[in-house]
Amino acid sequence: MKFIPYGHQEIDKDDVQTVLEVLQSDWLTQGPVIDIFEKTVADYCGAKYTVADYEEAISIPIYHGLTNEEQDYVIAALKKVLS
Repeated sequence: MKFIPYGHQEIDKDDVQTVLEVLQSDWLTQGPVIDIFEKTVADYCGAKYTVADYEEAISIPIYHGLTNEEQDYVIAALKKVLS
C-alpha cells in the first residue's frame, strides 16, 4: 500500500484544556464557543457574517439560498469518512 503523507499537527496544553472545557460544559454543539469561533473567522476573512455547522449536505443548499450578491462567498470544509 502506498504511503499517503499526513501533516503533523501541533496541539499544546491550551488546546487540550479548551477542548476539555467545552466537553465538560453544557454546550457541546452550540453555545458561546461557537459564537467566538464564528466571530474569529468573520474577523479573519473580513466578513460581516459567518455560520459554523457540521453537515455540509444540508448547509451548502442553505448557504446558496442565503447568498444573493456577487461578493458573497461560501467556504466549506468538506469531509469524507471511510469505514
